[in-house]
Amino acid sequence: MENPRSSYFWLTKWFLQLMATTDLYCGDFQVCMLGGSRDKWTRIVANFPGITSLNIRCDRRHSHEPWGFARDDTGQKVWATSLESQYPKKMCVALVNILLQFFAANGMKLKAESLEDDTNPLQATQQAQISAGYQPRPSRVPPVVADFSSVAVFLVKELAEIPCALLAKLDKDITLHTIEGLPVTVPKYSRYLRFSALAAPVKGGEEGQSAQSAKGKLDHGMSLEGSVGFPFEVAFGLPWTHEAFIQKACSAGHPMLKTSGIPKELVEAVSMNVEWNSVQMCSYRIAWCRSGPRNLRLKRRPMLCLGTRRLRR
Repeated sequence: MENPRSSYFWLTKWFLQLMATTDLYCGDFQVCMLGGSRDKWTRIVANFPGITSLNIRCDRRHSHEPWGFARDDTGQKVWATSLESQYPKKMCVALVNILLQFFAANGMKLKAESLEDDTNPLQATQQAQISAGYQPRPSRVPPVVADFSSVAVFLVKELAEIPCALLAKLDKDITLHTIEGLPVTVPKYSRYLRFSALAAPVKGGEEGQSAQSAKGKLDHGMSLEGSVGFPFEVAFGLPWTHEAFIQKACSAGHPMLKTSGIPKELVEAVSMNVEWNSVQMCSYRIAWCRSGPRNLRLKRRPMLCLGTRRLRR
C-alpha cells in the first residue's frame, strides 16, 4: 500500500484493523532521493521487513522544485502535487530490487546471469532457436557471459557519495567501505545495482510517522541508525578484466554448442548407441524386454533401437 506519509489513510479504522491482525512494515522516504523533483514524503507499507530499506531522508545536497502551482508538459497551470503522482524511474528500480531480493530469499529462482547458468525449462523454445542458428531477442535469453564478474556490497554514510545514477556505471574509481568498515576502491565501470537503509525506523525522530508491526499502534517519529556510522548499504556489479572476460567467454563456448534442442532422452539414446558395443546393447535390450509390462508401466528407458534391427525373442 502506498500513500503520502501524512495521509489520513493510515489512521482509518480499516487500516488500523489490518495492523491489529497482520505484521506490517513501512518504508518512509523523501521521493527526491529516488529521482523525484520535490521533497515529498511517501510511505509504502508491506507485510515483509525488506520494505524498511526504503527509509531514506533527504541529504539536502540538491535543490527542490517549489510546491504550489506549476506548469505541466502542455503548459497548463496545475497543482505541483499532481506532477508528483507518477513514480520516478529510480524509485521503481529500487522497489523492484527489494521485491526480487525478497523472492530470492524465499526460494524463487531469478533470471540467470548468463546462458551457461540458465536451467529454466521455460526457456526450451529459445534454446531450440539457438541450436537452429536463429538468434532470439536479447531480452528473452541471458547473455553468454554475465554482465559483471561478481557483486560486492559496501557501506556509505550518504547516498550522495555515489557519483552516478542507479543502474549506471562509474566513470572513475571511488573509495567506499566494506562491511567490516575498511576502505576499499570500487573500480571504474562498476555498475550501481541497488541500495538500502541498514536500520528500520525507530522512535525518537522529529519528523513523520512510522507504521510498526505492533498490533494496532502507530509510532510517531523516525530516525535511522546504521552500522558503525554507515546508515546505507550499496551493491555494485564489478567489471571483468580483459583477460578474465576472454577466458570466461572461451570456456562458455558458442551458444549453439550449449544445447542441440533435442530432448535429453533422445540425446541419451544416441550417445548409448555410439558408445556401447553390440554385446552391451544386446544385453541391455534383452534385459529390458524380459522385464515385460513393468517397464511400460513405470515408463522406463526405451529399447534404444536407433539405426539397428529390432530384436526379437
